Amino acid sequence: MVLLAATAVLVAGCGAGRPAAVPRLHGGSAPPRTRHAAASTSSAPCDDAQVRSAVSRFFTDWNGRDPRALGRLFSPSEGELDLATKDQDTLHDSEWSEAMGRRGIAAFAAAQWRLGENFIYHGMDIYSPTGGLGGAEVDRVRAIFGDGDLQPVEEAKFNYSCGQGLTHVVIISAARAKPKKH
Repeated sequence: MVLLAATAVLVAGCGAGRPAAVPRLHGGSAPPRTRHAAASTSSAPCDDAQVRSAVSRFFTDWNGRDPRALGRLFSPSEGELDLATKDQDTLHDSEWSEAMGRRGIAAFAAAQWRLGENFIYHGMDIYSPTGGLGGAEVDRVRAIFGDGDLQPVEEAKFNYSCGQGLTHVVIISAARAKPKKH
């Protein structure tokens, strides 16, 4: 398993000039990868329970449609969300959307909430914080939309910085959403 700790290296100037509330669309390239980064400057101790709580609260706040609480989960300086929308297929077409910063993430989430998007999951594997950085891979995630469509998730990874919060969340799809089979 890949050990999560921080976001992939971002190209200098990536997203410059774009309003924070407009997610960036990606297509035709590999989905974002995660890697180790320099140790956090935070001296706040944390453990697996803190990481698990932040990841659980992400899903609770997303499904509860709470933009302020969702935004507060992310690092004020490094928060990034890479997420496949209903019509994006990351696995086959390398498509996903990106939102940066607390306000941008909250605005992007609000657009998804208008489609009735909720997430369900079952379990997670925690990567214990070392050097102030930890994370989780969440198991059996699916997106469910207001019209009943289901979208399988290829991977759901969360990077966490002790004292800062979530730094990078990647929830990418295995296919576009499809009507639920009865």
